[in-house]
Amino acid sequence: MCFIVRDEEGKNLIASSKRCRGDGSSTLVEALALRFGLETTLLGGLSVHIIESDSERLVRSINGELDDEPYVMSLVEDIKILAADSHCPIVQYAHRNSNKVAHLGRNEPFEEIWTDRLPTCCMNVILNDVRRKPNSSNE
Repeated sequence: MCFIVRDEEGKNLIASSKRCRGDGSSTLVEALALRFGLETTLLGGLSVHIIESDSERLVRSINGELDDEPYVMSLVEDIKILAADSHCPIVQYAHRNSNKVAHLGRNEPFEEIWTDRLPTCCMNVILNDVRRKPNSSNE
């Protein structure tokens, strides 16, 4: 599971990834990552203005539009409390294509918390996205 915290200008402030062991749905793993990210952000004294997830199902659950499995809903309640503690009013869906660094962390967890500077592997993904022409996407 992986999370990235950016400021309002898109600068990366914190990123982390760690392995999840065991079975579980993608929604469960996304909820665990989101809770971990919020906890880490709050412990770091950072503000959260917008929460984004590429799990539409999780976003709908957090926003009260969907009831999920009980184990996911208990995490959703934790996320709501942490979001309220950070005064974050917005939880929104972000398409998977806009979350490539997080997906890199899922495949190759870097098992650390990075501040200010992301690992080179993450920076390469971001630079490739920036260099790509808007109409040349082949995904």
